[in-house]
This record gives sequence, structure tokens and C-alpha cells, in this order.
Amino acid sequence: MRARFYNPVIGRFTQEDVYRGDGLNLYAYCGNNPVRYYDPSGYASNAGKCWSKTNPFDLNNEKQKYTDNVTEQIKVKGTYDSKAQNSDILRGELKTSGNMQTPPYGNAAHHIVAAKEEDAKIARDILKEYSVDVNSASNGVFLPYGKKETNSYITTETTHNGSHTGDYYKYVNNKLQQTIEEIETNGGTVTSKDITKTLDDIRKGLLDGTVKLNKPK
Repeated sequence: MRARFYNPVIGRFTQEDVYRGDGLNLYAYCGNNPVRYYDPSGYASNAGKCWSKTNPFDLNNEKQKYTDNVTEQIKVKGTYDSKAQNSDILRGELKTSGNMQTPPYGNAAHHIVAAKEEDAKIARDILKEYSVDVNSASNGVFLPYGKKETNSYITTETTHNGSHTGDYYKYVNNKLQQTIEEIETNGGTVTSKDITKTLDDIRKGLLDGTVKLNKPK
């Protein structure tokens, strides 16, 4: 630290903080939360890039980050080469959406509604009808490769390994169809926000592992 000495054994500074606005404990390091914050100067804590999701609080933060940053991103905003793959475009859109960060581990930019698979045509047609681009950030999520046994970053997320199941495509199709049916049955008008809200619900299921994606090997 440039301003104060930090003792890693006791987990605190050995001098008082000269700025007295962060709390009553003038010796605490980053409000006793060194996992999510760091203090390179000794004067003020900064939010760090946190990818350790070892408890429900961290998982909820990850879900909320997507909700806050991508649900309204229904168009492709970047400029891409004509030969760019759908996955490359989606990755670019996710990376440039608000406060999103690329995970520091092997990952896939996963299309919630598949970009090409025939089994996902119903869902793709719904996205098109409500002006949600299949490669937009609202239709994406970063999912890890590998297995929990070999990748310490993986906690609850569904992993992106191998072929996706037909059941997954049916699930996504049905969720979007149900959204439309429920709103119209109650006399409402379906909007793109209703569609992206459903995509966000599916995304949360992929992040907490309740939505299954791959065929078992």
C-alpha cells in the first residue's frame, strides 16, 4: 500500500484511515470485504472483478448483472466482418453491454435461443416478430466449458459441453409461447420487453443450473 501498511496476518491496516467517511473502523481493509474490493493506494477501496461465486449471494449478483446490463439490448450494435460467426457476434455484444465482463476461464457465448438449429425455429420466429435480434446481448450468456471437478470457477452454472438436448430447445420454445399466450389471454399487448424478460428468466436458470443444456456423456 502506498499510504498505509497492511498486515495480512491480522487482515487489517496498522495505521488509521485518514479519510473517515467509510465507516467507524479506521483500520479495516475494504470494509472487511476483500473478495469484492481491493485498495491499492490505502486511501479508498475499489470494486474488483469478482468471478468467485461460492455462495448464493454471489450467484444472485451474477444474475442481477445480466438483468441490469443486457435485457434491453435487443439490437446488434457493433460492426462485424461479414464472415463473423454468430457466436463471435454474440460475444462481442455481451462484452460491450454496460458493465459486463468476459469470464477469465474457458467459456462459450451461449445463444439462449439458438441461432441456427431447426428445433429452435419457433423461438427464433418469436424473437424476429418482436424485433429481438438473435445475436443481441439480450439473447446471450457466458457459460463455462469443462467440469466442476477440474474448473474451480464453476459452481452452479450449466456447462457448455457438447450437443444441446432437444428438450432444451422445446423448453425455450414453450417458455416464449407461454409468455405470449398468458399476456394475450389477459387482454394485454406483448412487447419486446416481455420477450426479453422471459429470456432473462431462462438465463437465470442456466446460471443456477436448473435449466439443463447438454446431452449427458
